[in-house]
This record gives sequence, structure tokens and C-alpha cells, in this order.
Amino acid sequence: MNETEKIATTWQLKTPRLDLTPAGLTEAAAVQAFFERNREFHAPWDPVRNDEFFTLEAVTALLAKQMEHSLQRSAYYWYLHPLGEPVVNGYVGLSNIVYGPFLSAFLGYKLDGGYTSCGYMTEALQSVVAFAFNHCALHRVEANVMPRNLASIRVLEKLGFKNEGYSDAYLRIAGKWEGHFHYALLNPEV
Repeated sequence: MNETEKIATTWQLKTPRLDLTPAGLTEAAAVQAFFERNREFHAPWDPVRNDEFFTLEAVTALLAKQMEHSLQRSAYYWYLHPLGEPVVNGYVGLSNIVYGPFLSAFLGYKLDGGYTSCGYMTEALQSVVAFAFNHCALHRVEANVMPRNLASIRVLEKLGFKNEGYSDAYLRIAGKWEGHFHYALLNPEV
């Protein structure tokens, strides 16, 4: 079994309404269209992005880098597709995976502005957290969220994540340092 087949069978995830396709198997043009389509929608929650970030070449390089991290087991990345559709409507990343006594990772995610408030991200994150706990045998999945991102907070709390506190000036978002709540979900089996 080659690496692509391994990824297709091991890391491909599915929910009742979504296919979660690993970065290495996702079409760069569909991801580029997702980024470009949501450029303004994601801007308040992202670092400042220059025009080059949105080019097909940059997206192709990003997907290759994400695939490399997945093969090293240091991160996994999925792009969301409504079942049977080629369009990318979201993204979930499980990154900064630390094994050994820590057994932890960070969760990052984005959803297309046209698909919000429909439960898609809740479905996707349930599947990715199950992957983190069952496939990676992690003890802890963490997510950081800006206090004004109420939709993201609702999703995390719906999934059982607990707010563990606040970090001032935690990440540089949209050109300024933003404080974030720190959420975590523990694996009761590890």
C-alpha cells in the first residue's frame, strides 16, 4: 500500500453530511476557491494574509506541507465537502501533536460563510476528535478562541470542551494581538 492509499483508507473521515478529505487528497483548486470565497468572512479571525496566500501555487505548497506533517504524525488536516459535492466548505486541523507523557494536540477549524449555523462544524469536529482519541490515542485536544467568536465557543461547548482560562494578547489576528479563551477536551480512556 503506497502513502496515498494509506491516507485514503486511514485518514478519510465521514459524517452523515460530510466527507473529510485529507490534505494530500484534496484538490488545490477547490481549497483555493474556498480560501478566496471566504477571504473577508475569515479576515476577523485570521492573521493578516497577503494576496500571494490566495494563489493556487501557495495553496498547492500549503497542501504539500500539510501532507508532510501528516506523514510525520505531527499534524493532520482535512478539508470538508458536503457529501457527493466537490466544493470545499470547511477545514479542520489537528496540529502540534505531542506524544509521550503529554499526548495532546491543538484543534483549528474554519467554515465557509455560506454554511454556518447548520451543524456542519459540530459534525466535523466530532469526527476529528474521535480520530484524535482513537487513532492517535491522545489524552487532550485543545482549542483557543477569541471571546467575541460566540459561534465557535458554542460549537466547542456543545462538544464538551471546557474553558480552562484566558490568555491575554495570545495571537496576532487581523494585525493586532488578541486575547483568547483556552478550551480543552479530555479523553476519559487515556
